[in-house]
Amino acid sequence: MIELLKQQFSPEMSVEEKINRLREALQLGALKIIYDRGYFDSVAFVGGTALRFLRGLKRFSEDLDFSLIHGKKYKFSALVPEIENGFKLQGLQIETKTEENKCVHSVFLKFAGLLKTLGLSSMEKQKIFIKIEVDTNPPRGWHAESTLINKIYLINLAHYDLPSLYAGKLHACLFR
Repeated sequence: MIELLKQQFSPEMSVEEKINRLREALQLGALKIIYDRGYFDSVAFVGGTALRFLRGLKRFSEDLDFSLIHGKKYKFSALVPEIENGFKLQGLQIETKTEENKCVHSVFLKFAGLLKTLGLSSMEKQKIFIKIEVDTNPPRGWHAESTLINKIYLINLAHYDLPSLYAGKLHACLFR
């Protein structure tokens, strides 16, 4: 996995660009694990990162946002260890911190030592993180579809269609 991550960098990139590219690669790794474990039968990828990966939006986001579309197979308590184990199998040190409230389930994935290993920090304890959120009570009226992406990994993403994605972004702009 470390070699795969190093391949995402070019010599002319600044450290900040490399860190953003690293975070994006980790996000794709999380999406791959979620896909491989069958969770896209239950959740749809939404939000800014979905727009970035699916539509080329230039804005960078640290979060992976999902909305529950079918609750029968979804269990957040099972998803988090699957993601954690998926990254550990790839040789990465990961810590997780979960938060569950009535409507939103969140997990922070913290990768210790990775920035130092990749030469992006001199501090061993500096961590890079991504946040995953699942809205278990999304607004009605969305439409889901799936798209096959080939960015580091081949992943068939279940996601909201473009009007539903933009409605979600508009809601975020108006009500945050």
